[in-house]
Amino acid sequence: MSRKYSVGIDLGTTNCVMAAVDLEAASGPYPEIAVVPLLQRLTERETGVAKRLPSLLYHPHAGQRERLPPFAHDSAGWVIGEAALVLGRETQGRTVGSAKSWLSHARLHSKSAVLPWGGAEDVPRLTPLQATTHILDHLKFSWAASAYGQGYPLEEQELTITLPASFDQGARELTLLACRQAGLAEARLIEEPQAAFYAWIANKGGRWREHLGEVRRVLVVDVGGGTSDFSLIECVAAEGRSELRRVAVGDHLLLGGDNMDLAVARHAEKSLTGKVAALPQAQWQLLAQLARAAKEALLDPGAPESFTLHLPGSGTRLIGGARHAQLSRSEVREIVLEGYFPRVRHGEYQPLEKLSGPAELGLPYESEPAVTWHLLDFLQRHGALGAELPGAVLFNGGALEPASVRRRILEVLADHGAGAPPRELDGTSLAEAVARGAAYAGCARRRG
Repeated sequence: MSRKYSVGIDLGTTNCVMAAVDLEAASGPYPEIAVVPLLQRLTERETGVAKRLPSLLYHPHAGQRERLPPFAHDSAGWVIGEAALVLGRETQGRTVGSAKSWLSHARLHSKSAVLPWGGAEDVPRLTPLQATTHILDHLKFSWAASAYGQGYPLEEQELTITLPASFDQGARELTLLACRQAGLAEARLIEEPQAAFYAWIANKGGRWREHLGEVRRVLVVDVGGGTSDFSLIECVAAEGRSELRRVAVGDHLLLGGDNMDLAVARHAEKSLTGKVAALPQAQWQLLAQLARAAKEALLDPGAPESFTLHLPGSGTRLIGGARHAQLSRSEVREIVLEGYFPRVRHGEYQPLEKLSGPAELGLPYESEPAVTWHLLDFLQRHGALGAELPGAVLFNGGALEPASVRRRILEVLADHGAGAPPRELDGTSLAEAVARGAAYAGCARRRG
C-alpha cells in the first residue's frame, strides 16, 4: 500500500496531539513535521480546531443536548475535547477522564463499565477500553476533516501511536484492541520516551550528535497528566555509526499532573468547607477539574497573583448554593514544588517502598507523591548516581512545562552527581514532542 503520510498520535492521559510527515515531500533524513489541527466542539456553542484534543468525554443532559448545535461527530452521544472540558466544569458527574490510566490497570477495571467514576445516575457507563476507543475514533474523524485527510484515510497511513514505556503487556494489548475497534488496525506502538527523543533528534537535524557532545547517557524524564516515566538512553558507537539504545526503564507510576490537581483541589476544598473529604463525589470531581485550570494558570510564567474557583451548587447547572475559593500563586507553587518536586539533598535519599496509595477518583495512585524521590530511586536501582549520573536530561510531558519545575529537578540531580551537573536538552514543545517523534519514527521506519 502506498502511504502518503506518516502520522504520530500522542494518546495522552490529559491531552491528545497528532503530527504528520508528508512522505512524498520528505527528501532528507530530517523531514518537516507538522502538528495536525483537530476539529472538535470548543464550547457548548462553538466548533473549531485546536492543536490538542483534551482526553475527556462528556455526556450532555437533555437540556444541553437540545441546545448543542449540529456537529459532524459526537462519538455515541459523547462530546469529546475542549467542550467536554468546558461543560464538565459547569455540570457535575458527567465527565470521563484519565481513560489511559484506567486502561493500564487492566486486571481491575478495563472491562468493567465504571466510568465516569461517581457519575450521575442518568449517564451511561463506559469501560476504559470503550472510552479509549471513542477518543481514537474522534481523532480519526478529526484527521479526515483536516487538509491532510482529504483523500487519505488515517487507517491507510503509516500510523504510530505512543504509550508509556512502563505499560505492561496487558495494557499494550488493550491499546491495540482499542485501535482495532476504532478501525485503525495497522497502527504500531512506540514508547513515549523514545518518541520524545526522536523529536529532539529531528529538531536538531544533522547536528544532534554535536549537541550531545561528550554526553553518552541521557535521562528522559516524562511526567504527564497521569503517569511518570523515567528512561535511560545511551549513545553507543556501532560499526562506525552512533546508535541510541534504551538501557533502563522505570516502573509504571500513577503519578503526574492529575495528582497535583487533586492536591490543589483538596486545598481548595478545605477553603470552601473548612475540612477535606467533605464534598459529594460529583462535586469533588468537578472541583478537581477546576483545580487543574487554576494550577496551569498560576504556574504559567506570566501568572496572576490569584485565581478564583467557582463551584456551582448541586444539581444540573444550579446557580443557588454556588461557592467560591481563591487560590494564590504562592499557595499553588508551594503545593506543586514542595509536595511533588521537593529538594532532596545528598545523603537524604532512602529507597522507597513500592506501595499503592489511596484511590482518588477511583485510581490507585502512588503512596509517595514526590516525583524527585521516585526519580532518585530509579537512578539508584540502575547505578546511575554519583559518577554515573547522566550528562543530559530530556524533559517531556505537560506537568514539566513550568520552567520552575524543570529547574528544581536539575538542582536535585546536580546534588547527587560527582561531576558537572547534567544539562537540559532543549527541544520542541513538551506538549507536542511525543506526537512529533512518533511521526518521525514512522517516517524512518518506511525508509528502512
